[in-house]
Amino acid sequence: QLETDMAFIREVISMGHAARNRSGIKTRQPLAEITIGGLSDAEKATVNRLAELVYDELNVKAIVFTEALDAFAQVTLKPNFRVLGPKYGKGVQAIAKALASADAMQTKAELETAGSLQIAAAGETYTLEASEIDVQTQNREGFFVEVDARKFVALSTELTHELVLEGLARELVNKIQNMRKDADFNVSDRIKLSLTDASQLVDEAFQAHREYILRETLTTVIIDAPSAKAFTLAQKLNDEQATLSVEQV
Repeated sequence: QLETDMAFIREVISMGHAARNRSGIKTRQPLAEITIGGLSDAEKATVNRLAELVYDELNVKAIVFTEALDAFAQVTLKPNFRVLGPKYGKGVQAIAKALASADAMQTKAELETAGSLQIAAAGETYTLEASEIDVQTQNREGFFVEVDARKFVALSTELTHELVLEGLARELVNKIQNMRKDADFNVSDRIKLSLTDASQLVDEAFQAHREYILRETLTTVIIDAPSAKAFTLAQKLNDEQATLSVEQV
């Protein structure tokens, strides 16, 4: 059972990653929540039990369940006119009408499960292959959505000030870790850190998440100005900047 549960969670996470990739928001930037739809009660229980994996992998603060995709995206089904035109001639218009009035999510799920679809249009019954139907998912403002048969995930991409600061704190940790490596420090070396020419947001992020940054980077001393032998680099942190310097204690 654990294997089945893990495989299911991996699917959900992989859909979340796909939504993140399309949004262009890097994984280091925390997001408020992911909404998961179309799950059975057993699947919801699995997500709740393995929620930590979802939080860690997708860097989200909350998981929400829903039954309705409408709030997050609009799915539309249209005939592939190039393929169906020569095949059914004028019948294509009737097919287009029937597809437009069908339950898009249900039809899409049927299409993905069976590989084809029977549709009644203008007194005829047509069997349409997956390649003959154009399925489009349009995200609503503030969400990136991935749909797979009956289930979907919607990633909320709205960034509050707090989330922006947390994202910058994670960027700072990442940059300092890389500088430690480039300077050839030992993994256990404690360091002195200085942060100069920082934009206001970077400064704010550093103050808000100071403990976390110092702990993760093994920083024991904060200095105002680096010494001549410190390793110093001007860094771009998301859309912000700061000059960082690291030196062994």
